[in-house]
Amino acid sequence: MTPSPLVTVVVCSLDGADVIGGTLDALAAQTIADRVEVVVVDDGSRDGTADVARAHGARVLRHAANAGLAAARNTGWTAARTDLVAFTDDDCRPEPDWLEQLLAAHERHPGSSAVGGSLTGLAQDTFTLRYLHRSNPLAPLESELLADDGFVHRLTQYVRRSAFPRTASGEREVASVVGGNMLWPVATLEAAGGFDARFRFGGEEEDLCRRLVTAGETLVFAPDAVVRHEFEPGLGDTLRRSRAYGRGNARMFRKHRGLLPTIYPLPFAVVGLAALALVRRSPAAATLAAVLPAGLFAHWVVESARDGDLELLAYPYVQLAQEALGNVGVAQELLTTPNAFTTEGEVA
Repeated sequence: MTPSPLVTVVVCSLDGADVIGGTLDALAAQTIADRVEVVVVDDGSRDGTADVARAHGARVLRHAANAGLAAARNTGWTAARTDLVAFTDDDCRPEPDWLEQLLAAHERHPGSSAVGGSLTGLAQDTFTLRYLHRSNPLAPLESELLADDGFVHRLTQYVRRSAFPRTASGEREVASVVGGNMLWPVATLEAAGGFDARFRFGGEEEDLCRRLVTAGETLVFAPDAVVRHEFEPGLGDTLRRSRAYGRGNARMFRKHRGLLPTIYPLPFAVVGLAALALVRRSPAAATLAAVLPAGLFAHWVVESARDGDLELLAYPYVQLAQEALGNVGVAQELLTTPNAFTTEGEVA
């Protein structure tokens, strides 16, 4: 007799026919694969995503038109026939014991609202992939970030985390888990109203987590529950994502009263110094503009000297570009997109 499913895994995909097969193969290789039901939400794809998913034995739910990642996640978890639902993405490759580790952490923390795991790069064979492996933009938000929404606290955290980031370790409470690696009780999602569908890409899980944490709920990070993310090898996709995350940050600002928008100061400082250098013909200003990123992100310089790896000296300027595109995303959302988070349309 086949045991009943213990957990539903939801994979949301838009035009992911070329990559989702790898995700579904990784789910089929889970140590508890016989207790898992896989649901693929095809969010309006124009390729064969649904056909690939069905060929791998997944239950497929399809949106006639693209509705966005939050809406797709909602379609997935509301269709779950289990009490627990996990999420990963079509460009992710869970390790074989991923679900086993998430479930074990959930059992250790039965009062938690969600459990999230590690999400790291899959490959390191290009400059961009090595940078993403070492900087890991998909790390969870630590609890200290929600200690104070004030400008001074956030600026202090920015400078400290930029210059010499402290890497937390071990199983711990966090402010937000990452969408490509998280486990939720369906009852928690129902009580919270699920993901806010107005977050089409970027910020949907952070918004849900913020609502819960500010209401006194607990989120747990389990580092041994590992998913590998298949980043695009070129820098263009990384910068595109930075802009999309900036738009998500702007939506967070619009929705959550008292939360300042996430604006990175370094790009403004560099542009200001470069303009001063041009107007005043100031070599000092030009030099300062050139070295300021390396000064703020000093840990890359230290690690370069320690490891003898000159490539790391370029990383501060990649971070500068990411922050600049994040600011562009915030501006685009605030200046060109109507505010969906009006008083009438606001959700809890």
